[in-house]
Amino acid sequence: MFNPLDIVGAVEKTVMDLITLHRIDRWCRLLFTMGFSGTVSFLGTCGGALVAHRAPWEAIGLGMCSAGVMMTVLFRRSDLTKGMMVALPSSEAAQEINTDTQVIQK
Repeated sequence: MFNPLDIVGAVEKTVMDLITLHRIDRWCRLLFTMGFSGTVSFLGTCGGALVAHRAPWEAIGLGMCSAGVMMTVLFRRSDLTKGMMVALPSSEAAQEINTDTQVIQK
């Protein structure tokens, strides 16, 4: 026997699944952009420091700081993370505020 409530329930479930999948897709995009930006920032800063004949450990440290700042910038700008509380070292927060970052959106 045909029950119209079954169709309504199926449509509701499909819509909710699409909303969930869209949110998962947005989180995956945020994680990818944070990973990509962090890696590129790390490699650029570390490589530049090594070319400038800095000590390898110093170059790696500079790269890690740069990657952390860039990833924090993306995390804070994302609408997915609005309302989340995050604890940062004061030096990283100050570095993020004072860093000239170029945000590219394709």
